[in-house]
Amino acid sequence: MTVVMRQPVLLVSSLLLALLATACHAPPSSSGGDPQFDGQTLKLSGGVYADGSGRRGLALLATFRDAQGRGPSQPWTATLSDEEGPLGQPFSYDGAAAGSYAAWWWPDLGLATGQPYTLTLARADGAQLQGRLRASASDGLQPPRVDLSTDGAQLTWEAVPEARSYACRVYSGGQLQLSQSATTPTCDVSGLPPGSYSASVLAFSADLPALSADVTQAPALPAEFHVSEGRIAFARSGGQTGALKASAAGGGISYGRTEPGLALWLSLTRADGTPLDEPWKVQIVGPGLAAEAPLKLTYPASARRFIIWSYDTPALEGHYTVAATSSAGTLSTAFTVGPGPTLATASDVVAAAQPSGGARISWTAIPGAVTYYVSAWAFDGSLVSGQWVTGAEATFPPGTFTAGQSYSVYVAATDADLSATVAPPRITLSENTYFPATLVAQ
Repeated sequence: MTVVMRQPVLLVSSLLLALLATACHAPPSSSGGDPQFDGQTLKLSGGVYADGSGRRGLALLATFRDAQGRGPSQPWTATLSDEEGPLGQPFSYDGAAAGSYAAWWWPDLGLATGQPYTLTLARADGAQLQGRLRASASDGLQPPRVDLSTDGAQLTWEAVPEARSYACRVYSGGQLQLSQSATTPTCDVSGLPPGSYSASVLAFSADLPALSADVTQAPALPAEFHVSEGRIAFARSGGQTGALKASAAGGGISYGRTEPGLALWLSLTRADGTPLDEPWKVQIVGPGLAAEAPLKLTYPASARRFIIWSYDTPALEGHYTVAATSSAGTLSTAFTVGPGPTLATASDVVAAAQPSGGARISWTAIPGAVTYYVSAWAFDGSLVSGQWVTGAEATFPPGTFTAGQSYSVYVAATDADLSATVAPPRITLSENTYFPATLVAQ
């Protein structure tokens, strides 16, 4: 059995495979509509890779077996190409055992909807088999929303609709430490030694363990093969702190400029969800943020989750890494930014002063927004007070403001639910940055 993961190469869409076969050195034959070459039958199913960020990559499932269900004795080189030439780097079908299959996914391989592409399998002696592909409009599978059990022994997630199997891969220092396949939404990490880890949980629309156990020459494949991915970071320790966990989601904040700023949802807690009583130092590296010049921020003490955004850092599409450090340990997780939706900006904010330095702020609810952050700032640019609310109004109590002073009031809207215990697939925000409401305190 072979399961291969390819790294990102280009930018995003999906595939639905329509297969045609040609060969050199020997003519192809077919049995039941499946292409054959030299006594082996090729079956393909393709679809979408998704991680919830809005990106849609390519996923591909293949079996290439003889009458005993075995794969080719030597690897075949595989390439994807369009009418202008190859897309990305070659890969390979490399499974000779009975029950052979290969699964590939490319998070950033860009394929235009409906455009034809070609998969070519080539043997060392020059023999070739080709399949033609066309893009699909499917959104694929929802990504697993991964959490760590309170004892730090299991990764858990709710069952993904239409997923037939899962894979759990745990890394430390970029090296694979654990790989498990399952048909239930759990992954046992209790055997890992103390240390910091990053984990990727993959959901598949095919039952890959069952496919490996099926040794027929032409096993039934799903009409479409979809892959989705969720991530979490965790640290196992024998000390008083116990296990730690980190999860993140990224997106953009629309605030009046053409290009949105980078927004981040971040949670750094113990395994049971309780926060540390000290802050974390955080660095973010990704598109436009080089390792020598990362985006730096402080995750506040006693915070279960934290939403922050940068006006000066553009929300460029791609993969980001988050490194967090405190005296309790180090965690490193990742998130992606894709072509996500936008939220309308609050444009009718009313700031009504109340007696004794209080205020009531109101606005029209924004479609798609779940939570709002209302902040009031003094003339010198200092934050006076801010609060998160779930409705389209906020009340600041008496004593918040100084009578006769003017303040600027901003309303940021987000689609993130701050009561959620696991990271959303992505986060979207908006703010009336250039058009604040004005408050003159009583």
